[in-house]
Amino acid sequence: MAEPLARSELLVWIFYGMFVFRDRWCDAGGSDEARRASRQTVVGASTYHVVAQAMSHRARLTVRVWPGPAPPEPGWDGTHEMELHCPTGEMVADEITGGSPGVIDLGEPGVYGLRASWRGREVAHEETLTVIGEAEAVERTWGKEQFLFDMWRSGPLPPDDDDEEFEEELAHWR
Repeated sequence: MAEPLARSELLVWIFYGMFVFRDRWCDAGGSDEARRASRQTVVGASTYHVVAQAMSHRARLTVRVWPGPAPPEPGWDGTHEMELHCPTGEMVADEITGGSPGVIDLGEPGVYGLRASWRGREVAHEETLTVIGEAEAVERTWGKEQFLFDMWRSGPLPPDDDDEEFEEELAHWR
């Protein structure tokens, strides 16, 4: 069985009932389309953004990068596959108003397949509702809602993704 090339785990803060997973450079636009899609499928994408609807204060996000399409993993409540353009090859999980807890290196820029899986949403939500106002008890619910993003590079970026502004900005980050 194939093994992932890389694995990252984050505990993300949830604001406005969601978090955004995106290319490090592409922070403007596109999230409205992803947000609308996520309302139908829990996790939705636009060209550069993934939006995950969450039901708790903090959720665990595991990102695995594979050499090819990831093998399905049983035990998840739901899954949704999508495609994502990653001009830098570096992803961040935006906590809307809280910044990004870390950069996830995919290895190289390109177009990536992404299978999002989730579990524990309703349980985490119900537990949180029963302990609101009890700080330590709320903290024990953190990470019970889980997301798994399996990613694999499916090809290079299309030529229309290349622009001079991006190259100048990318040079600044490196």
